[in-house]
Amino acid sequence: DAVQYGSYQIVDIEGQAFDKALQITCKEVPEKDAKFIIYTNATPEKEKGAGISAKEKMLMAFRIRIVEGGDENGNGKIKIQVQHPETYKKAIFQEITATKDWTIIYLPFYGKEDATDIGIRPGYYNQVIEMGGIEILNFGEEYDVTKFPSSVRAEFDDLKPDAQWRKDAFE
Repeated sequence: DAVQYGSYQIVDIEGQAFDKALQITCKEVPEKDAKFIIYTNATPEKEKGAGISAKEKMLMAFRIRIVEGGDENGNGKIKIQVQHPETYKKAIFQEITATKDWTIIYLPFYGKEDATDIGIRPGYYNQVIEMGGIEILNFGEEYDVTKFPSSVRAEFDDLKPDAQWRKDAFE
Protein backbone atom coordinates (compact mmCIF):
# COMPACT_ATOMS: atom_id res chain seq x y z
CA ASP A 1 0.00 0.00 0.00
CA ALA A 2 1.45 3.34 -1.10
CA VAL A 3 0.42 5.06 2.17
CA GLN A 4 3.17 3.25 4.10
CA TYR A 5 5.81 4.93 1.89
CA GLY A 6 4.69 8.52 2.18
CA SER A 7 2.06 11.15 1.59
CA TYR A 8 1.25 14.34 -0.25
CA GLN A 9 -0.52 17.61 0.44
CA ILE A 10 -1.14 21.01 -1.13
CA VAL A 11 0.94 23.78 0.49
CA ASP A 12 1.12 27.56 0.14
CA ILE A 13 4.13 28.96 -1.74
CA GLU A 14 5.51 32.50 -1.81
CA GLY A 15 7.75 34.25 -4.32
CA GLN A 16 6.78 32.17 -7.36
CA ALA A 17 4.36 32.63 -10.26
CA PHE A 18 2.08 30.13 -8.50
CA ASP A 19 0.82 30.23 -4.90
CA LYS A 20 0.15 26.51 -4.28
CA ALA A 21 2.39 23.48 -4.69
CA LEU A 22 2.09 19.75 -4.41
CA GLN A 23 4.32 18.68 -1.51
CA ILE A 24 5.29 15.00 -1.63
CA THR A 25 6.94 13.21 1.29
CA CYS A 26 8.67 9.85 0.90
CA LYS A 27 9.23 8.57 4.44
CA GLU A 28 10.18 5.00 3.48
CA VAL A 29 11.93 4.08 0.23
CA PRO A 30 10.11 1.16 -1.42
CA GLU A 31 12.03 -1.74 -3.00
CA LYS A 32 10.57 -0.67 -6.38
CA ASP A 33 9.54 2.86 -7.40
CA ALA A 34 6.26 1.42 -8.78
CA LYS A 35 5.12 0.69 -5.19
CA PHE A 36 4.68 4.42 -4.46
CA ILE A 37 2.88 6.34 -7.21
CA ILE A 38 0.78 9.45 -6.71
CA TYR A 39 -1.87 9.69 -9.42
CA THR A 40 -3.37 13.04 -10.33
CA ASN A 41 -6.80 14.03 -11.58
CA ALA A 42 -5.08 16.04 -14.34
CA THR A 43 -5.17 14.81 -17.92
CA PRO A 44 -3.41 15.80 -21.14
CA GLU A 45 -6.74 15.64 -22.99
CA LYS A 46 -8.11 18.82 -24.50
CA GLU A 47 -11.43 17.89 -22.91
CA LYS A 48 -11.64 15.31 -20.13
CA GLY A 49 -12.93 12.03 -21.49
CA ALA A 50 -12.17 12.92 -25.13
CA GLY A 51 -9.08 10.71 -25.28
CA ILE A 52 -5.77 11.39 -26.99
CA SER A 53 -4.44 10.48 -30.39
CA ALA A 54 -0.93 9.16 -30.86
CA LYS A 55 -0.25 12.13 -33.17
CA GLU A 56 -0.93 14.88 -30.64
CA LYS A 57 2.15 16.83 -29.55
CA MET A 58 2.28 18.05 -25.99
CA LEU A 59 4.54 19.82 -23.53
CA MET A 60 4.46 19.25 -19.78
CA ALA A 61 6.04 22.04 -17.76
CA PHE A 62 6.42 22.40 -14.01
CA ARG A 63 8.70 23.78 -11.30
CA ILE A 64 10.30 21.48 -8.76
CA ARG A 65 12.53 21.69 -5.70
CA ILE A 66 13.59 19.53 -2.77
CA VAL A 67 12.97 20.94 0.69
CA GLU A 68 14.30 18.07 2.82
CA GLY A 69 16.28 14.84 2.49
CA GLY A 70 17.46 13.44 -0.83
CA ASP A 71 20.78 11.90 -1.83
CA GLU A 72 24.22 12.57 -0.34
CA ASN A 73 24.32 15.92 -2.22
CA GLY A 74 20.87 16.99 -1.04
CA ASN A 75 19.24 16.37 -4.44
CA GLY A 76 15.93 14.65 -4.83
CA LYS A 77 14.48 12.52 -7.59
CA ILE A 78 11.06 11.65 -8.93
CA LYS A 79 9.79 9.92 -12.05
CA ILE A 80 6.94 11.38 -14.10
CA GLN A 81 4.72 9.02 -16.03
CA VAL A 82 1.89 9.62 -18.47
CA GLN A 83 0.34 6.32 -19.45
CA HIS A 84 -2.69 4.46 -20.74
CA PRO A 85 -4.81 3.54 -17.68
CA GLU A 86 -5.20 -0.12 -18.68
CA THR A 87 -2.32 -1.10 -21.00
CA TYR A 88 0.23 1.07 -19.11
CA LYS A 89 1.83 2.16 -22.42
CA LYS A 90 3.85 5.25 -21.55
CA ALA A 91 3.88 8.62 -23.29
CA ILE A 92 6.31 9.92 -20.61
CA PHE A 93 8.46 7.85 -18.28
CA GLN A 94 11.16 10.25 -17.17
CA GLU A 95 13.32 10.67 -14.06
CA ILE A 96 13.69 14.26 -12.85
CA THR A 97 16.30 15.60 -10.41
CA ALA A 98 15.22 18.22 -7.87
CA THR A 99 17.67 20.68 -6.29
CA LYS A 100 17.10 23.13 -3.41
CA ASP A 101 16.24 25.89 -5.90
CA TRP A 102 13.03 25.99 -7.91
CA THR A 103 13.87 24.64 -11.37
CA ILE A 104 11.58 24.65 -14.38
CA ILE A 105 11.26 21.31 -16.15
CA TYR A 106 10.06 20.91 -19.74
CA LEU A 107 9.01 17.47 -20.97
CA PRO A 108 7.86 17.37 -24.60
CA PHE A 109 5.97 14.25 -25.61
CA TYR A 110 3.75 12.64 -28.19
CA GLY A 111 0.43 11.27 -27.13
CA LYS A 112 0.17 7.53 -26.90
CA GLU A 113 -3.32 6.46 -27.85
CA ASP A 114 -5.46 7.39 -24.82
CA ALA A 115 -2.49 7.72 -22.42
CA THR A 116 -4.39 9.92 -19.98
CA ASP A 117 -3.17 8.82 -16.53
CA ILE A 118 -0.55 11.04 -14.92
CA GLY A 119 1.51 9.73 -12.03
CA ILE A 120 4.49 10.81 -9.94
CA ARG A 121 6.89 8.25 -8.47
CA PRO A 122 8.77 9.80 -5.51
CA GLY A 123 10.16 6.63 -3.92
CA TYR A 124 13.89 7.11 -4.48
CA TYR A 125 15.07 8.70 -1.22
CA ASN A 126 13.64 9.82 2.08
CA GLN A 127 12.72 13.26 0.79
CA VAL A 128 10.23 16.10 0.67
CA ILE A 129 9.70 17.44 -2.86
CA GLU A 130 7.54 20.34 -4.00
CA MET A 131 6.08 20.76 -7.48
CA GLY A 132 4.18 23.81 -8.70
CA GLY A 133 3.04 25.65 -11.80
CA ILE A 134 2.21 22.33 -13.42
CA GLU A 135 0.88 22.65 -16.97
CA ILE A 136 0.28 20.38 -19.92
CA LEU A 137 -0.08 22.17 -23.23
CA ASN A 138 -1.63 20.19 -26.08
CA PHE A 139 -0.51 21.65 -29.42
CA GLY A 140 -2.53 19.23 -31.57
CA GLU A 141 -1.22 17.11 -34.40
CA GLU A 142 0.43 19.70 -36.69
CA TYR A 143 2.94 21.38 -34.34
CA ASP A 144 6.69 21.22 -35.06
CA VAL A 145 8.08 19.44 -32.00
CA THR A 146 11.61 20.75 -32.59
CA LYS A 147 10.28 24.09 -31.30
CA PHE A 148 9.57 22.63 -27.86
CA PRO A 149 12.01 23.32 -25.04
CA SER A 150 13.20 20.20 -23.24
CA SER A 151 14.89 19.65 -19.90
CA VAL A 152 15.92 16.21 -21.09
CA ARG A 153 17.65 17.41 -24.27
CA ALA A 154 20.27 20.17 -24.35
CA GLU A 155 19.09 23.40 -22.78
CA PHE A 156 18.05 26.29 -25.00
CA ASP A 157 20.19 29.39 -24.46
CA ASP A 158 17.10 31.61 -24.83
CA LEU A 159 15.51 29.98 -21.76
CA LYS A 160 18.44 30.45 -19.39
CA PRO A 161 18.03 33.06 -16.62
CA ASP A 162 21.01 35.07 -17.94
CA ALA A 163 19.91 34.98 -21.63
CA GLN A 164 20.80 38.12 -23.58
CA TRP A 165 17.17 38.97 -24.36
CA ARG A 166 16.43 39.01 -20.62
CA LYS A 167 19.33 41.44 -20.01
CA ASP A 168 18.08 43.64 -22.88
CA ALA A 169 14.53 43.58 -21.50
CA PHE A 170 15.68 44.65 -18.03
CA GLU A 171 17.63 47.56 -19.53
